Amino acid sequence: MDNLLSHHLFGSDFDQDWHMQPCERVALIYLLQLLNPALSIEIGTFRGGSLRPISHYSQKVITFDVDPNQHRLAPLFANTDFVTGDTALTLPGIIQNINNDPSAELSFVLVDGSHESYGVKSDIDNCLQYVPKTKPCFILMHDSSNPEVRKGIQESNWESSPHLFALNIDYVPGQLYSREDIKNQVWGGLGLALMLPEKRSGSIELQSHFAYSLQAFDKFVSLKRFTS
Repeated sequence: MDNLLSHHLFGSDFDQDWHMQPCERVALIYLLQLLNPALSIEIGTFRGGSLRPISHYSQKVITFDVDPNQHRLAPLFANTDFVTGDTALTLPGIIQNINNDPSAELSFVLVDGSHESYGVKSDIDNCLQYVPKTKPCFILMHDSSNPEVRKGIQESNWESSPHLFALNIDYVPGQLYSREDIKNQVWGGLGLALMLPEKRSGSIELQSHFAYSLQAFDKFVSLKRFTS
């Protein structure tokens, strides 16, 4: 049933190797349709699942992954540059190049590479070095409900960017899984940040309306361990 729904909702072009829940896919596609980005960045190519809609709606994409074989996907994505290596080393230069190009407008970023807190923080901090010129830039962060990823998001240096205006770590909440390989673990969710060309006054409020549910999940898992 789920496969049938996905096929009709997302079509065969998008519904391939895409490791996101339907609600996450809808949120990502809506944002891409809204922005029609001139330039998008994806951190974490993997098998090209989320790259398919990003490439479809964007004029140009730069995708990053540590996998040296990720270029095998290049023939499928004519408008995409594949960058291989540790994003702590490869991403800063790309962001700087975009900042230095008067015609380059980065409208969309998907952070979905490292799932270690330090890696997530590094990717976000580097993205925050971008300076919007005339258009908004949205940063979407996958697995924002996972404790390790969430820690990296929360510890990121959000205040460092004067162009950051909004941050919702639970734009789309994740879920507690029953699947055997990740049973009683929380994965999924999308955090969303908004950067604008103008500079803000004041500090940033991190919205996290899923926090109460995550606390309840923790209590449930602890109880299950105690009683099992």
